[in-house]
This record gives sequence, structure tokens and C-alpha cells, in this order.
Amino acid sequence: LILFGFAVSAGLLWMVAQKIEWAVFWDALQRVDLLMVIGSAILVSVGIMARAARWNVTAGAPLARYYDFWRATQLGYLGNMIYPARAGEVIRMAAVRSFAGISTGEAVASAIADRISDGLLLGLMLAGMLIGSGWHSISAAMAVTVAGTFGMAALALYCFVRWGDRWAGKRLAPILVGFAPLRDRQRLGW
Repeated sequence: LILFGFAVSAGLLWMVAQKIEWAVFWDALQRVDLLMVIGSAILVSVGIMARAARWNVTAGAPLARYYDFWRATQLGYLGNMIYPARAGEVIRMAAVRSFAGISTGEAVASAIADRISDGLLLGLMLAGMLIGSGWHSISAAMAVTVAGTFGMAALALYCFVRWGDRWAGKRLAPILVGFAPLRDRQRLGW
């Protein structure tokens, strides 16, 4: 299967290489600003490290477990790039459960809290951008969208913090992945 995979990849790369206009490609490659590429790579790396740290804190795990959360975050990003429907989120939860040795419920709950905090940050960033550019430059629908994004995330976080303990001791993961085949749920320990 590995050899077959390499053969398919090599065949697809060959097909793509046949369609490339090499003169245009080299011209575009020569105009790439290497400092911008390096800067972008640094910013993406810092963002991933910060996200892993935030998830580590959200999960209430000791900071000594940061590396486990970082690896799980990396796998989640990879899964989102390869699989459809943001399947990397499920991979991320299963990975942190395996790496950090936390329960499935803790992995799912901490991932949900992390996603909610993403919504809060997105709402704040959108509001900051709109305030910086002037509210007059946006439509009422955009203002409602920004306020709604921030408001829904804030409400979800409040509900999660306020009533989340009612789910303590309950197995939430089987409810969330109940649609998966039994053998897959058993493999994940759910």
C-alpha cells in the first residue's frame, strides 16, 4: 500500500508538472519576499504555540503537559488540511486524550471551551478592526454579524462555565460520536 501511495503521488505530481508554465513559475518564485515568508512562518508557529498553551490552561492540565497539547494541536491542524468537515478537531481531541492521559470527557470539554474562546477572540478582533476602520464603512448586517459572533461565543462560554459541572461524571463523548460505527468508537475508547 505504501508503494501504491507513492506511485499515485508521483503520477499526480507528474500530471501537475506537465501543466505548469515554468517561465511564469520561476518569475513568480524570484519575486517572493523571503522575509515575508519567514515572518509568516514565525507568526503561524507562534500562533500554534499560543493556541496549545491556551488549550493546556483551559483543560486545567499542568504546564508540564504543554508538549502533549502542542502535538495534539499540530495533529488537529494536519487533520483539518487533509480531511473534510474539520475532522482534525476530532483527531485533536483523541490525540490529547492519548498523549496527555486525560479522560475523554476532559478532552472533549476542553476542546469545546477552546473553540468557544476562539469565537470570543474572533468577535473581539472583528470589533477591533471595525472600530479601527470606522463603523460608517460597514453595513448594519455586518455590525449585527460581529455583535452576534461575539455575543453567541460569550453566551456559550457563560453557559459552559455556569452549568458545565452538571455533565461531570456523564459520558458526553458517546453522545457526540454516537453516529460513528461501533468498532471505531471502541478503538477510540468511547
